[in-house]
Amino acid sequence: IVEAIEGPLGMTDCAGDHSSCEHEPHCDLLPHWRRINEVIADALGAVTLAQLLPPDPSRAIPLTLAPAKETA
Repeated sequence: IVEAIEGPLGMTDCAGDHSSCEHEPHCDLLPHWRRINEVIADALGAVTLAQLLPPDPSRAIPLTLAPAKETA
């Protein structure tokens, strides 16, 4: 869901597939950022929509959308 809404997951530019960081060729942190990105992606992937539902639907927090702003 996160990737569908936000696009590819990337904690930093270099953690994604298409990095544009000029420091990447000599950065010692790159493998660490990529590993952190993988762990977060795995954690998000392990949570299902069913798990996000409240156990008691009567206690669910109602979603209120703000009215659209008028433009002049």
